[in-house]
Amino acid sequence: MKLVNVDDLAAMINRSLLIVRVKSPFIEWANSLDDGPQASLDTYEPTAYLVDDVEDVADFPRLEKALWRRIFEHQLANWDRDPGNWPRHRNRLVFRQWFDLDLHPMVLDVGAGTTDPI
Repeated sequence: MKLVNVDDLAAMINRSLLIVRVKSPFIEWANSLDDGPQASLDTYEPTAYLVDDVEDVADFPRLEKALWRRIFEHQLANWDRDPGNWPRHRNRLVFRQWFDLDLHPMVLDVGAGTTDPI
């Protein structure tokens, strides 16, 4: 019996994946702005961030502590680029109230070619 070489099927990359899903407070804030489309939990797509490689989910608290502010501001700017419209109180507790996070330590690349920033 010939065994399959999994490395031929998918290449493991030295990053982990953090999926961020908005919660109701984000939707309420987005919909409180004067202009733009209305957001909905049913239609708002999650954001996937490639983050530094972590061994397992036990590393999650350290990762969240290092990245929460940057991700919070990115999510806000993705909806409204004017920081004057962002909520004044942005701390780690508020971040957790506004977003669900899902860490995936193993990331495999099954795409063709190389990845380049757009």
